[in-house]
Amino acid sequence: MRFTYVGAGRAGASHDMSVPTECLETPTYPHLAEGKYYLVDSGYAVKKGYLDPYRNARYHLDEFRDSAAPTSYEEQFNFRHSSLRNVIERAFGRLKGK
Repeated sequence: MRFTYVGAGRAGASHDMSVPTECLETPTYPHLAEGKYYLVDSGYAVKKGYLDPYRNARYHLDEFRDSAAPTSYEEQFNFRHSSLRNVIERAFGRLKGK
């Protein structure tokens, strides 16, 4: 896991899309190379370079635990997306000292 940018200084909770919008306006924000993507959740607008989960398909890991494995491309993508997001959430937890 490698953090490419940390936008600190925003007090409290922020609406999902306001964070990347503000970051994109920052001169030091590292724009992605061709073929690279940011993993985002469904609160972000669909934009080039941002991978969000498929809607109307199972997403959360606990939805896959007690039932069958992913049954479609969309569910397989969401399963992997959710797994990666958990890694990111744990990394942020460690960064915050929780």
